[in-house]
Amino acid sequence: MLSCGDRLLCHSVMSGKFRRYHGDSLWAHLADVPTLTRNARDAVKVMIGFFQSLWLLLEIRPQVVFSKGGYTALPVGLAAAVLRIRLITHDSDVVPGLTNRVLGRFAAETACGFPREGSTFTGNPVNPDLRSAPAAGWGSDKPVVMFMGGSSGANVINRLVFGNVDRLRERYTIVHITGQADLPKAPEPASDYRPYDFVDPATMGGLLKSADVVLSRAGANAIADLAACGAAAILIPGRHMTGGQQLRNATTVTDCGAAYLLREEHLDIDSVTEAIDYVYAHQQQYRRGMEALDRPQAAAELATMITGGSNHAS
Repeated sequence: MLSCGDRLLCHSVMSGKFRRYHGDSLWAHLADVPTLTRNARDAVKVMIGFFQSLWLLLEIRPQVVFSKGGYTALPVGLAAAVLRIRLITHDSDVVPGLTNRVLGRFAAETACGFPREGSTFTGNPVNPDLRSAPAAGWGSDKPVVMFMGGSSGANVINRLVFGNVDRLRERYTIVHITGQADLPKAPEPASDYRPYDFVDPATMGGLLKSADVVLSRAGANAIADLAACGAAAILIPGRHMTGGQQLRNATTVTDCGAAYLLREEHLDIDSVTEAIDYVYAHQQQYRRGMEALDRPQAAAELATMITGGSNHAS
């Protein structure tokens, strides 16, 4: 993808991903023949994509290549390194993904969403509509608790809410982001149960700012949104996310007192209500901790780095 005046030109190259699953043993990986087969096939795709990228970069002649670390960036980043084009990487998570670990050794600069030695800490950009949204008004005399599901990785959160909604409604007003696939399974909306399949950034910002407690996965972008809105959060990292990235994100955030960590393997209605009540009782402490993680100038700092402008924060 190349910025050209007021246009955005898109080019596609072939790529592939290296599948590995957090928590599986080496033997489990070696015994998983279907996954090994897909990985071998995708290694060929990366090689093809590398030569496609060489051709494109020779044709386009960009001054800089920017990698966010997804697997599609690997062949382009490697081609940039071979052609000695300035390469910049940004890692949203605490620990770099596989692509940026490979590309990082060739990068002129590396940026990161969480503080890390040897990289420039820019934070993760947040949609300005989310940041500027006013808090939603509920008029509830019960604590407002927001559950952020919304992806296949959050089905476990959705199932817990669906199976215990009456018990939860006895004590809290529930705001529930289910995702499109799970919305049909949600109970009927009520004054103290508000399900949403998807919300735009402005609506999300209003919901986050109005909630007394937010339960969320621990993806880097979700944490950035929580920080921008100063949410009192309970983080539930996905157990099988690649490389254990969500667990490491959540551990880093909770170690500095900015959120409460609830492991998925301990997730049940009793542990959830206990966590909600604790965070609600200490919500100002958690809000201050989360606000301290916010980096309002993240997008501007990254833009300065990419364009080779003046000094950026470290």
